[in-house]
Amino acid sequence: MKVNKKISSILITTILFLSVTGFVIARTSQFNDFTGEGHGSCHGNITGSTSGYVSLSSSSGSSVDPSETFTITIQVLNFAEAQGNSIEVGFPSGSPGLGDNKDFSFDSTQQSASISGSGNSVTIDFQVTAPATEQTYTLHSDAIYRAGGSSSYFAHGDFIITVETQNTPPQFTNIIESSDPLELGQQETFQVDVFDSESSVSEVLIELEGTNYSMVNTVGDIYDYNWTPNTLGIKNYIFYANDTNGSWNSTNGSINVIDTTNPTLTNLIES
Repeated sequence: MKVNKKISSILITTILFLSVTGFVIARTSQFNDFTGEGHGSCHGNITGSTSGYVSLSSSSGSSVDPSETFTITIQVLNFAEAQGNSIEVGFPSGSPGLGDNKDFSFDSTQQSASISGSGNSVTIDFQVTAPATEQTYTLHSDAIYRAGGSSSYFAHGDFIITVETQNTPPQFTNIIESSDPLELGQQETFQVDVFDSESSVSEVLIELEGTNYSMVNTVGDIYDYNWTPNTLGIKNYIFYANDTNGSWNSTNGSINVIDTTNPTLTNLIES
């Protein structure tokens, strides 16, 4: 019986040792990168801010090319619990990570900042590189105030971004108006070069007085349209072009229609 107790004691000690070792390793792995709001440990409980939040914006908008490097601006707002203190801001990408952060590369996943005395705002930029796979992702950001003692606080926000090959729409060059100003009753010829660097031009239109007309591809990239206005004044026009990928582009201009022709008299009769 004494032997069994000894064996039990050894087993319990071994289990406790392995458990503590495993716990230490597990906690250490969380510090390989910014872990964000899920981390508590020695800093005590971590609690969501009652008023603070994180707003994210991208220098490339909500759509980027595969493997494109761009800037994400993080703005921490209304983080009242962190007034006048330093906070950590970043993208939780360590184990286990949050959102789709692990799919992106960052110049730094974590930066320090100071919240002003009012607690209203702080802004930080991060250089981010998109993954090569085309799909929609969620970037998750946290701002954490390590209060020490019993509590820490976090604010967070998400940004949805689509990775896709961007299509460049048709481009316009060499816009020519045959006459400007144009004499009333005369014909105006509009001419423009339209080209597309990635696909082919599908259609070119000109809008005149609220109506769209198809322009004629005369040669190469040149498109023409002839028009005779019947009223005086400034006549605005808009060129539209569509490519075979479905991307549209437009540009606009105007001409002035005038009347400088003196009236002519005929059939003069003296009674």
